[in-house]
Amino acid sequence: MMIFRRFLICLLAFLFLLPQLTKAQQYVTTIGIQYKPIIPFGFLRKDGFNTTVSPITASLQPKNGSSFGMVIRRGLNPRFSVESGINMTSRNYSLHVTVEDTSLTYDADFKWINYEIPVQLLVFIRLGEQLFINASGGFSFNFFPSDIETFHENFYQRTYRWSWIRPNLLANLGFEWRTEKSGYFYLGASYSQPFVDMALTQIDYMGTNPRTQLFDGIRGNYLTLDLRYFFHEDPNRVTRKMLRDRRKRIDADRKARH
Repeated sequence: MMIFRRFLICLLAFLFLLPQLTKAQQYVTTIGIQYKPIIPFGFLRKDGFNTTVSPITASLQPKNGSSFGMVIRRGLNPRFSVESGINMTSRNYSLHVTVEDTSLTYDADFKWINYEIPVQLLVFIRLGEQLFINASGGFSFNFFPSDIETFHENFYQRTYRWSWIRPNLLANLGFEWRTEKSGYFYLGASYSQPFVDMALTQIDYMGTNPRTQLFDGIRGNYLTLDLRYFFHEDPNRVTRKMLRDRRKRIDADRKARH
């Protein structure tokens, strides 16, 4: 969590202390696609748990996942752009349950799928003729379609979504290579931090009477490697269209006066 706070402080400083060096494409809308492998890093707060309720011990660990979707970017002014889109995120988990003083174990892998709509503010710094570094921050709205269940002869697992929608805090840093006619190529990293737990996992062991139940939460935070491609959009064409529209309004005003 401390690493994320430091990253967020650096991101805010990047956004607000260097606006004179920034360059965004005003009024230009670009559309792209992205693929983001989810990387479970141990130095972050782990998205899992290791909990004991006698006689069972359950360990839930995140595995590699992925996020795929489309991105829409709109230049607001010469300094900033806003970015949104829609992604399908797939998180993978590995569950391991043991029973003390027995050889009974339970292993299960399950996938948690949600849909994400991010809204972020971006700022760019030009490093070269075609190379830019950008940083962004914002929020995402995550939609969870269902709960997850797995069964075994002696065990039952169900992961409940706390709500069908959950907000996350987003932070991003990356590099962008802009070509003249072949679009933009982007490589970066993002961190997603939920405000509250994403889900609650329930594990039942039927070998005792009454059955033993264990509960623990899943946070849902993750780090991604971001790979993006934005299709080419000619900023000069947008400028020419704006000039034509402005001339039409001026001509219409002149005709109205006469």
